[in-house]
Amino acid sequence: MTIVTDSAYSSTQNEELAAEKNVHLVTTNLTGRKAEDILADFEFSEDGRKVLKCPGGHEPKSCS
Repeated sequence: MTIVTDSAYSSTQNEELAAEKNVHLVTTNLTGRKAEDILADFEFSEDGRKVLKCPGGHEPKSCS
């Protein structure tokens, strides 16, 4: 099972506890920080929810 949470749940301890229960914990980067360089070259929709183009100018086959 995979659980996606905001960054408030990001910690080694939480990841270890989740792994003990066979849960893959995925935490998002909802902290208001500047995008990392690798993300800065992607083109996103105005609401930031969809990738429109990669740095190479290609549209994704899907985005979810």
